[in-house]
Amino acid sequence: FYFEWHVKSSSKAQDGLYKFDHIARLRDANLPKSNDEAGESAEDLVRYRSLGPLGKAFLASEPGKPAILLIDEIDKADIDFPNDLLLELDEMRFTIPETGEEIIPRERPLIFITSNQEREMPQAFLRRCIFHFIKFPEKEQLIQIMESNFPTLASAADDQRSKLIARAVERFEKLREEIRKNPASKKNVS
Repeated sequence: FYFEWHVKSSSKAQDGLYKFDHIARLRDANLPKSNDEAGESAEDLVRYRSLGPLGKAFLASEPGKPAILLIDEIDKADIDFPNDLLLELDEMRFTIPETGEEIIPRERPLIFITSNQEREMPQAFLRRCIFHFIKFPEKEQLIQIMESNFPTLASAADDQRSKLIARAVERFEKLREEIRKNPASKKNVS
């Protein structure tokens, strides 16, 4: 199983674990009950919670088949966001107080976290990560990227396709260099 968690500036760590719909529960608690409905059980409360991507990855992981989770652009969130996930990522479990559930994966999921290095990550968080920096692609890799993203180019004649790709890569490199040399631009070219 594969899950994605696209982090935004408004994202909270708990969003990746679970959400509990307190409003729906309050609404339902105020509805008239029949005599058969004595009290609310933990199973009844589960219907008000929905798991986030990390919670889903925890439950989907099975021995020999770990779930894969992508936490994309973690540096977009609040500075405390990575630290708010430390316990759950370290202990590989979390509790949902509203339902009394403890979510523990049967197999540790594989978690990939991306960052655009827009801000420094907390040291306590970084100590728990393995880094792989992806350098900007060389010309040959840019050509491969274009060919894989534009499969219709494969149907063009070889000479025509080669010229088109060469012009596109040349134009891209020229634009990238212009932006890099422009003192008014603070953009990292991607």
